[in-house]
Amino acid sequence: MSRTSWKAAAAAAGLVPPMLVAVCAGPAQAAPDHGRLRPAGIHLTTSAPVAAKSRSAAAAGSTAAGALPASPVTVTQACDPATVAVKQLTTCTVTAENTGAAEITAELGTVSSVNLPMTAASGASLFTPFLAYPPKATLAGTRPAGPSSVAPDPGHVFGYIPLTAFGGNTILPLGDEQTANLDVPGFVYNGKTYGKVGISSNGYLLPGGSGGDADQARPGTLPDPAAPNNVIAPFWTDLDGTGMTGAMANVLTDGVWNWLVIEWQENVAGTGTPRVFQAWIGVNGVQDVQFAYKFDTIADSGRPLVVGAENAEGTRGVRLPEGTLPPSDLRVTSDAGQPGGKLSYTVTAKGLVRGPGQLVTVAKSPDVKPVTVTTPVTVTR
Repeated sequence: MSRTSWKAAAAAAGLVPPMLVAVCAGPAQAAPDHGRLRPAGIHLTTSAPVAAKSRSAAAAGSTAAGALPASPVTVTQACDPATVAVKQLTTCTVTAENTGAAEITAELGTVSSVNLPMTAASGASLFTPFLAYPPKATLAGTRPAGPSSVAPDPGHVFGYIPLTAFGGNTILPLGDEQTANLDVPGFVYNGKTYGKVGISSNGYLLPGGSGGDADQARPGTLPDPAAPNNVIAPFWTDLDGTGMTGAMANVLTDGVWNWLVIEWQENVAGTGTPRVFQAWIGVNGVQDVQFAYKFDTIADSGRPLVVGAENAEGTRGVRLPEGTLPPSDLRVTSDAGQPGGKLSYTVTAKGLVRGPGQLVTVAKSPDVKPVTVTTPVTVTR
């Protein structure tokens, strides 16, 4: 922002008289002790299956014609102390942070009221006693948490153990192109805890549940900002549970750790050829996502196939090469996200005349609304 722009902003705010205006994943659990596995006795509640929808771009929030969208830049400002005597100093810290995924340019300026002139600045320049601004900054975008690998983990994944060997299974009679939501014990995925999961007849899960945005049979790529998002896909392809079990779920325990286990028993759509596989998800406060396969049912059907996972934003994900059959049981690991870039500076202001005062900081970026933050500072005798 030019100095002229800051002059105009200061004058418009009425802060400076006209003659003075010169105006920013946790560690995985070990595999369970197979010999000690048993149902944990946790009841799982299901909702009715929902017909699938085609994968399509997520709807964007509406903005009135000609109106600028809100800025992804947040600005915080604090002055210490917030009350000063005449000739006493207060130090104000300004921090701008990019909360959006894309990098953005930010120009900031701080204007003080006439009874609170600024005497010094760090990380910014004083243009007048009533106007300070730091250099224009390019703030990096955020990097959300997300899957970083889907790969074998020998000795730490436990392989296919049929749920039919245990009692208390919840049966999900999914047909063709259907998904059902299941209320489950809380599990961690990409740093968030979920108490519901959507289970698609096409071989994938949706942490947080499905709102009816389950995909069509043909899998998309991973990652993909188009819905559905937050996909965990042990074997995403065109499957049909009609005439088969469909899916079943249970919570198993070895007496120390608990796992939500979801098993698909379905046919390749339009055939009588079964595919049987599982997702094991730890419900113990850390991410533990594993894929297990009954390998005598796993073969190339000639249909598109995706094995992998993505984050809730659809911006980070991992998968085996498209169409590649899982070579072994697999683990999905994730890493933590990173915050966006920040810009910080401080200004020192001195009480000049008794009465209410304030510092106003404005952050401007291209093609978005400006952000304005006002911090009151009271000047006493």
